[in-house]
Amino acid sequence: MLLLDTHALLWLDNGDPLSAAAREAIRQAVPAGGVLVSPVSAWEIGLLVGKGRLGLDLEPVAWFRRFLRVAGIRLTPFTVEVAAGCSLLPEPFHGDPADQCWSRPRASATCRW
Repeated sequence: MLLLDTHALLWLDNGDPLSAAAREAIRQAVPAGGVLVSPVSAWEIGLLVGKGRLGLDLEPVAWFRRFLRVAGIRLTPFTVEVAAGCSLLPEPFHGDPADQCWSRPRASATCRW
């Protein structure tokens, strides 16, 4: 499985250049339904739009739902355990709370990012 961070899903949707290794990892993971995105990315995208740092052709929820319709891309569950676990990651960990939250499903599954 492959967990995309917010920047990767934006770049993928925009057709921005990704490394050859990233493109190959996504290509291999998609047929098996193994490309995951976190609902935390929807929150991050909403924040970026709200601050005027990102422009989308749709409002953030509609944009995110359209992205999820791509074959082979699935939403990770954001359970109470994941939410609480975000604060329990081992130190030192990246200080960005969003990175902590979308990284939590990766810590509890066999994912790469």
